[in-house]
Amino acid sequence: MKKLKLTIVFPFLISLLLLAGSGCSSRSDKPIVLSDSTITYPSKIAGDISAVISLCRKIDKKTGKRIGEGTGFTIMEKTRVHALAEIANRNPNDDKELMFHFNWIGPDGKLLYKKRIDLLPNDSSSIIKSTISISPETRQAGEYTIQLYFFRELIAEKKFELYPKFQGLPSANKMDMENITLFKKTDKKTGKRIGEDSVFAIANKEKIRAFVDLKNRSKYGDRELLFRFDWYADDTVPFYSKRIDLSPNDTSTTIGSAISISPGKRLAGNYSLRLYLFNELISEKGFKLLPEQKLAPIEASIIFYRKLDKKSGKRIGEGTKFTIGNKKKVRAYIKLKNRSAHKDKEMKFLLEWIGPSGKSFYRKKISLAANDPTSSIKSSISVSSGKRQAGDYSFRVSISNKIIAEKKFVLVK
Repeated sequence: MKKLKLTIVFPFLISLLLLAGSGCSSRSDKPIVLSDSTITYPSKIAGDISAVISLCRKIDKKTGKRIGEGTGFTIMEKTRVHALAEIANRNPNDDKELMFHFNWIGPDGKLLYKKRIDLLPNDSSSIIKSTISISPETRQAGEYTIQLYFFRELIAEKKFELYPKFQGLPSANKMDMENITLFKKTDKKTGKRIGEDSVFAIANKEKIRAFVDLKNRSKYGDRELLFRFDWYADDTVPFYSKRIDLSPNDTSTTIGSAISISPGKRLAGNYSLRLYLFNELISEKGFKLLPEQKLAPIEASIIFYRKLDKKSGKRIGEGTKFTIGNKKKVRAYIKLKNRSAHKDKEMKFLLEWIGPSGKSFYRKKISLAANDPTSSIKSSISVSSGKRQAGDYSFRVSISNKIIAEKKFVLVK
């Protein structure tokens, strides 16, 4: 009897030893590197669980959008790296409890942090997450790895780099961004900056814009560049901040910010703008706001005439009464007053010719760019018999939907 038992048990033990020696992994030992640099270990079973890992610096709480995606991150205070694993083929396994582990591995190959996630049969999640701090007191620069295990089998991993805390670069390698330019607006056609200064007057619907030209960005390598503009009315807390994150593949050569200087939002006084990179102050610019200036309004005077002498430029047939006739015209010359007081603003005029019915039959728009010295504008209409009838007419000049001048004239046969 004992001999029979040994005969049965011994082959069974041999089978166990062979299985243990050969391994029972359901995963291929030949990894595949995906286009996003995720390293996957495919299952030997068709349709089994697989995953793709993405890394980012933060996740927008409202939209869920991933911010600062990549494989390179700068060590900073109060900053984290988030790992998100998108699980494929979840549905065929939704009747099973699924166990996953995230392993965060440091530059020395040792485990830094481990997180277990169990997906229950009634949990339809297809994305699982884990995160670690990359504050200076907890991390050092180097190459790290995030690994994802499924029932203790490695199914995906991804390597990423932590860059040293930003402490500035030698002057020879610095990005040329010490000069912050303050100005009022940008010409829409030419892109030229208008009204560059450090002193501005508070005015309705006006803004101050700040631009910094970026050069030598390549000196910063593959870092995501994290800028912040802080606007100060004093030295306590900024009244407005704007963050600008430039990914390594972002080719932007300028960054900027703007604030309103309308009377209801700002007071006269000294202000400053500070630019930070990775929370380190790299540039500062002071400026002054003057009290709102009461500018003389734009005024206009209208002169009607029949034609212009080509040689002398003299207006011929001035008046307010004109005869309808073939190839005849009525012309309007508009002289602008106080234009120089508003020279730094673009001005949009609307010129309207109004018939005996009281309705506008012809409209002309004229725009004068900021710093355009033009102090007069013109318009004209045909008064041929086929186009006009006798009666009382008028001509109107408006700016920003406000009438600044109007004059009547008469057409007779």
